This record gives sequence, C-alpha cells and structure tokens, in this order.
Amino acid sequence: MEYNSSSDDEWDSFLLESPIFKSRKRYWVHELWQQRDDSGEFQNVCTVIKNYPSKFYNYFRMDISTFEYILNAIKNDLTKYSNFRRCIEPEEKLAVTLRYLSTGMSFRALALCFKMHNTTVGAIVYEVCDAIWNRLSTTHLSIPTPEDFLSIANEFNVKWNFPHCIGCIDGKHIRLRSPTHSGTMYYNYKHFFSIVLQGVSDANYKFIFVDVGAYGKQSDGGTYASSTLSTFINNENNLPKSSNLDGTSVEVPFFMLGDDAYPLKHNIMKPFSKRLLSKEEGIYNYRHARARRCVENAFGIMVSKWRLLHKPIETTVDNAIKIVQCICLLHNLIIDKEGQPCAQTLISAASSYENDRNEKNVRTNVIRPFNRSSNLATFVRDTLKNYFISPIGSISFQEQYANVQK
Repeated sequence: MEYNSSSDDEWDSFLLESPIFKSRKRYWVHELWQQRDDSGEFQNVCTVIKNYPSKFYNYFRMDISTFEYILNAIKNDLTKYSNFRRCIEPEEKLAVTLRYLSTGMSFRALALCFKMHNTTVGAIVYEVCDAIWNRLSTTHLSIPTPEDFLSIANEFNVKWNFPHCIGCIDGKHIRLRSPTHSGTMYYNYKHFFSIVLQGVSDANYKFIFVDVGAYGKQSDGGTYASSTLSTFINNENNLPKSSNLDGTSVEVPFFMLGDDAYPLKHNIMKPFSKRLLSKEEGIYNYRHARARRCVENAFGIMVSKWRLLHKPIETTVDNAIKIVQCICLLHNLIIDKEGQPCAQTLISAASSYENDRNEKNVRTNVIRPFNRSSNLATFVRDTLKNYFISPIGSISFQEQYANVQK
C-alpha cells in the first residue's frame, strides 16, 4: 500500500487503520469476568444489604456511615478512567478490600465472588490500603504530642488507676507465607514465619503508635530496641516533663507499661519478677496488669474483627506491612466513628488475646539483652509500688486480686 502524504494527520490516520495497530488494541476478557455487572457479588449483595444495617455490619465489620466516611475520603484516589472498558468503581474496590481483610479469603476466592481476575483483586487491595493510610492516618492514628500524652495519662489515671502512664506496649506476630530468600530471619519461636506488629494503646483500646515489619525471630524487647518508637520515646522533647504524683511531692517521669519481655527503663515499667514476690510487689503487679489490659484488649478486638490476621498473609513482606498498618488504622477509625466496644466484644477480645499470651508465656531459651535496670527506673517502680499501698494511691479491691494473681 502506497502512502505519499507528508501530513501528520494523514499519517496518524494510516496508523490507526493498520492491522498491526488494531491487533494491539484488542483486549481479551474472560467471559466469567464479563458477568460482573450481572452476577458479581458487589452488584448482587453489597448494594442490597445497605437496606439491612445489621447484615451490612456483619458483612463489612462496620456501620454504613463508617463505610461511606472512608469511601468519601479515598474515592478520588481510586477513580480511574479508560477508553477501552468500564473501570471498577471506588465503592466496589473498597468492598473487595474490606471483604479480604474481614474474612481472610484468598485473592482467587474473592476473584470468583466479585467476577474479576485474582491479580486485579490483589492490585485493588494494595491500592485501597495505601489510600486509606495516606488519607486517614493523620486523623485517626497520628503520633501524639506532649499535650496529647498528658490527656492519655489522665485517662489512664481516671479509668485504670495508674498515674503517669502514657500508653501500654506489646507485640504481636503476624503470620506470613515464607518470604523468599529470607532464611530464618522471619521464623519465630512459635515455629511459623511472621513479621512483628508492635503497638502502643491508650486507655480506650485505640492504638497511638504502631510499628510493623520487624523480623519474626526478634523478641519483643529486641523489636522495641530497634524500632522508631524507641527513638521517639527516648527523645525527652516528645514527652511531657516529669511531674509529682497526685497528692505527693515525689516527681516521676511519664512512661509506658510493658510485660516481662521489655526492659525496665525510666520510660518503660515492667512487672516485678514473680520469684519471691512480696505483698507490695504483688499489688503493684496487679495494678500494672490491670492497666496494661488495654493493649491486650486492643489486639484482641482487632484480631476478632479482621479475620485475615488468623492466617498467613500470602503477599510480599512490603505488601503485608501496608495491609497490617491499614487494619490498625481501621481499628482506630471504627472506635472513633462508632464508639467503644461493648462488654461482650471485650470478653471475646480477651479470650482471643489469651491464646497468644499463653503461647508467649511458654517461650524458652529466649535471650533477654536487657537485664540491668537503671537506678532511675528502679526508683520509679518502687515509688509506684509504695504509692499503690498508701491511702492516697490504693484502691479497695487490689489486695483481693493481687492475692489471686500470686
């Protein structure tokens, strides 16, 4: 075929009509995916259950208003345009992602439900998790200021009778499919592959800090030592200045509450060793455990709601990190929008977390690098111990429960 025109427009027209160009424009879509608008789960279930609030909550693990709040925040990031086919709408992308997080279904299983390719499901999940984190983390999981920490400490004192506490810290192993070329770095003492989620909760079961991605083989104390949280807490400018305990002239710093796996430091309190425990130390340990239950409940509530955390996450480590961060953010967001969990939820959460706690307590041969406590840290804990048995700091039922714990 001869083509003699020098016009750019004519040359473009020639290319558009050529067989080579046309063959590249063809897109093959499986006939099953072509049924999405007619028989996909989004069209047949998700849009219908909006008329049934309780069914909607069970399906998405949140109220309709919370779903709409998230959608409005991220829909501009999820909107795509194409001249070749109808793009998946932001609402359907959010629905796919929430079903993945709440059920733990594989990408392949969700692909059949929503009538789309499993690689499309994966791409949607990562895209939505990124969008949720980027748009909403500063609102629902921002790093506290010194003024925020003072408010948190006041709530711990009022609700849990533990003064100067700015948060409770703990770690949780998040199951992974064996990462490629990782050796044993992600293989933990529970004998599965994992990354560590280290979280700090406030007095209302919300996370105020999360650090995701440490190697599974690390202990909680080792994870903390190498974390951004440790760097942040050790910078005294980030915390409120030391102040007197209520009703006393004794000045103590503000601190977090950890378990036995953490070091005793002036900004982290841990329980007394249970060996040769005195009555006063037993009371301190009870008060410590009572307040620290907040982080245990926070993890338990989150795990019971987002069932993906019950099984290995079958993605790369980087994608698993963004998924877990998104789940932590959703945990906070739902509490902010829907209020505190009910008593039955807390009972279920405590039961869920206790399974992890029992496994953690039977750990053996774990190296604890933090075995020397500073004089200030010891002074702070002893001061609290004495405060809790004083008329000012004691609570009426502490001896009864302290005896049970011993």
